[in-house]
Amino acid sequence: MLYFFDRAPSGVPVAEIDLNILKWFLETREKVRNVKSYGDLMEVAEKLNIIVSRNSEKSLSGAGVLFFTQNPAKYVPWARVQLVKFLDKDMTKVAYYRFIEGPVWRIINELEEFFKANLVKIPIREAKWRRIELYEYPLDALREAVTNALAHRNYLIPSETQIFILPRKIIVRNPGSFPPGVSPENPRHVPRNPLLCQYLYDIGYIEKWGTGIYRMKKACSEHPLVDLKFNIQPYYTEVVFEKVSEVRELLDEKDKEILEVIKVLREARSSEIAKRVGLSKTAVVARLERLEKIGLVERKGRGAKTRYVLR
Repeated sequence: MLYFFDRAPSGVPVAEIDLNILKWFLETREKVRNVKSYGDLMEVAEKLNIIVSRNSEKSLSGAGVLFFTQNPAKYVPWARVQLVKFLDKDMTKVAYYRFIEGPVWRIINELEEFFKANLVKIPIREAKWRRIELYEYPLDALREAVTNALAHRNYLIPSETQIFILPRKIIVRNPGSFPPGVSPENPRHVPRNPLLCQYLYDIGYIEKWGTGIYRMKKACSEHPLVDLKFNIQPYYTEVVFEKVSEVRELLDEKDKEILEVIKVLREARSSEIAKRVGLSKTAVVARLERLEKIGLVERKGRGAKTRYVLR
C-alpha cells in the first residue's frame, strides 16, 4: 500500500458497519470533545472516512473495520490480543491464555476490566490514620500501554498484540517498531495509524501530543513496586512493567502478623491464625487468598485439612 493502512479501502462491504457503534461514537464524541454531527449516518460515515472509495467502489477503511465492526478479526485475523499468564519467569509453564477480540475500543475496555479483576490489591498504610489499597501494577499505565499498542501497532505485520503476565512482570508486545525519529526518550506524536488515532482521540482514549509515554513513566515512578522499561526491536516493541521492590515491604500490620504466625508455626490453619491475630476466620481467609496470589504463602490440602505455609 502506498498510504496508511487505516485510511486505505479494506474491501470490506459497507454493510458490515455497525450503526449502533457509530451512534455510540458520535454521542461520546459530543460529550468528550463537544463535536456535533448532523445528517444521515452513512453520510457522516463517509465524512469521517469510515467509508472510502476506490475506483468508484465504496468499502470500509482499515480504521473503519478496526473501530466500527463487531469482529474486526474476521477481516484482519491478527487484529486481536493474545493474553497469556505464565507460572514461571522463563515463560514455559502456561497457567492461562485467551484471545480478546472485538473493535479496538472494546478490547481496551475488556483488558482494563481483566486487570481490575485479576491484579492483586495490596492494603498499605500511608500514615497512621490512612489505609489505602494499591494495585500491584499501576492500572492507568497498563491501560495506556494497551491503548498505545493497539493504536500505533503495524497492522501490516500478521501477528497479534501480545500481553504476557509473569510472576514479576507484565509485558505488552506490539508488532512494529517506533517510527523514525521517535523513541521512549523522544515520544513525538507521529502516528502510524492517524485515522484510528483520531477516532480514539475523539472518544477520549488518547491525546494528540505524544504524552502517553510520559504518563506511563510518571505512573510507574510514583508506584512503589514497579519500574518501566522498553525493548525496541526491528519488528516489535515491548513495554515491560517489572517489579523491582518486594510486596512484603508494603503490607499492613495484620498481614505481617499473619506471616509471622505462619513462620512461627511453620504451617497453620486459618482458624489458628484468626485466634492469634484477632480477626474473624472469614477475614483471615480473604487475606490468605491475597497473600497466596502475591506469592508469599502457599496453601496445602483441602477443606478441613487446609494448611498454609510460607513460600
